Amino acid sequence: MSVSAVSRARKRPSIAENGRNGHASGTTFFSDRGEVTIPAWVTDLPSFRRWARTDDFPEKIRVCFLDGEVWGDMSQEQIFTHNQVKNEFSFVLTGLTKASRAGRFFPDGILLTNEVANLSCSPDGTCVLQATFDSDRVRLIEGARGGYVEMHGTPDMVLEIVSDSSVKKDLQTQRELYWSKVPIRFGDGKSWSPRSPSMSRDDAILPPEGLAQP
Repeated sequence: MSVSAVSRARKRPSIAENGRNGHASGTTFFSDRGEVTIPAWVTDLPSFRRWARTDDFPEKIRVCFLDGEVWGDMSQEQIFTHNQVKNEFSFVLTGLTKASRAGRFFPDGILLTNEVANLSCSPDGTCVLQATFDSDRVRLIEGARGGYVEMHGTPDMVLEIVSDSSVKKDLQTQRELYWSKVPIRFGDGKSWSPRSPSMSRDDAILPPEGLAQP
């Protein structure tokens, strides 16, 4: 497993990565926003999910697991090029899903996990149609203290607002995981995946039909 961070984060020299010396407690990154320590025992998706349910998991700094890599964004969120763009998408998509009663739109903060893609992340937005909930393609996972704390499966849409600090993650690493490993299913029973290229990715970009209904 590898570890990466962006922005002005700096690694504490006295702490080794991933417990390679057998005695390390983890890897710590520092930035203007604080510090994040990734425990040495976080080595795969199940251990990352366990960490995400502890009190030590960072709340204000976005950390995700992407196919063997723990990725952390230590940068400040830009007001106009990220925050306000995200807010506009959330406002419109929440209104559409409510008006059509087609499903639910979840703003940022949802922990989304997909075992096929080997990822666990917090998108800027997630949309799940009611038909997807009914099919059990997406399940909400309860936390130890009650309530639901994680979304598991394949939602109908994820929103990622690309920032200067997240270009590689959003446009390369995470995008490839979304598209290359998770089959996209359609209401007519057709599907697209790398092993079934009868449908192109362009076919999957169309918005869910239910959202277009008044």
